[in-house]
Amino acid sequence: MCNQSNVVTNTVSYWKLDELADIIDFFENVIAEKVNQGMQTAWDYDNLMVFAASKTIVTAREILCLAKAGYPNGAFSLVRNLYEQLIALLFLHTHKASPEFLDYVEDYHLDFDWRQNKYLLFCAEKCTKDTVELAKLKAERDRIKAKAQHTVEGDYWWAGYGSFNKLAMAAIDLESDPTMHNFLNTLHMRYKEACTLLHASSLGNQYSIGVAPDYFGVDTSPKPNALGHPLLFFVETIMGIIAIISEDFGLKILSGQRPLKERLSN
Repeated sequence: MCNQSNVVTNTVSYWKLDELADIIDFFENVIAEKVNQGMQTAWDYDNLMVFAASKTIVTAREILCLAKAGYPNGAFSLVRNLYEQLIALLFLHTHKASPEFLDYVEDYHLDFDWRQNKYLLFCAEKCTKDTVELAKLKAERDRIKAKAQHTVEGDYWWAGYGSFNKLAMAAIDLESDPTMHNFLNTLHMRYKEACTLLHASSLGNQYSIGVAPDYFGVDTSPKPNALGHPLLFFVETIMGIIAIISEDFGLKILSGQRPLKERLSN
């Protein structure tokens, strides 16, 4: 029988989870200070970054909770959400000088209305079977589509790509520095592994970080000694998110004022 309290205490100390939590707290405080200085409420790039930072902070704390409990698979699966956040921010960051930049930002925010409408359409059609409400929602869908600058179908239509994988490859391939390009491809490889662990597949159900590959059986115990892989993915990914927001907001979150490329490649 595993002594959970001892596992958590040792895990926190060994993997320096309190130090990671302090970094997240500091990031939150800096973002809060920026907001409290008098940001305008608008569907612009600054507000986009604030909401991305907010989601990042919450997800990071959820990852640390799973890590403290000794569950590497769960932590690894959640880091994939941070990686998706990183790729979206990286794509926008690298297009700041593009004539299409404002179109990307506007469509990113319009995606809120699109996804909400899609959910309500399903509810009206399949659950409540409310034909009047369904007609209103279809008219609203047409209004949203008319406002959109991009017409590609798929979850990442706002960037002109139908899937996350296509968006990620486009964002990564914009990087010409070989070291940085390889770093981003390595992150994407870890993302694919995290997706495999999350899905209800034969491999996803059987593969457990920290269990010997030749072991055939079920092991549901915490694995505090196997947190290195997910925590590396976590630190590399959240470093990228903080670097982008730091640079684009003009914040002194990371030491010095080095460009994003230098921060990520070191």
